[in-house]
Amino acid sequence: MVKNYFSMGLSGTGTALLAMVGMNLISQAGLVYVQTRNIKRNRWTTVIFEIGSVLTFLKPGVDAYRVASGAEKMHGAVRKRS
Repeated sequence: MVKNYFSMGLSGTGTALLAMVGMNLISQAGLVYVQTRNIKRNRWTTVIFEIGSVLTFLKPGVDAYRVASGAEKMHGAVRKRS
C-alpha cells in the first residue's frame, strides 16, 4: 500500500503510513522490553527473541501458540501488584 501511495504521488500519505507503522513497532518493542526486564534466567535471549518476533510481525502467532499449548509463564515475566 505504501508503494502504491508513493507511485500515485501521495507521498505525504505514504510517509504518514510508514511513520504510523514505525511508531507502533517501537512502542511494541518498548512494551516487550518492560514486560521481560525482570526475568531472572536467560534474560537477554528472551528479550531478543520477543523483540525479534515483534519486528518480524510474528508476535500474535507466537503468543497464540503459547496460549494454545498451555506454556507456563516464566518466573519474573509478570510483576505481581502489591
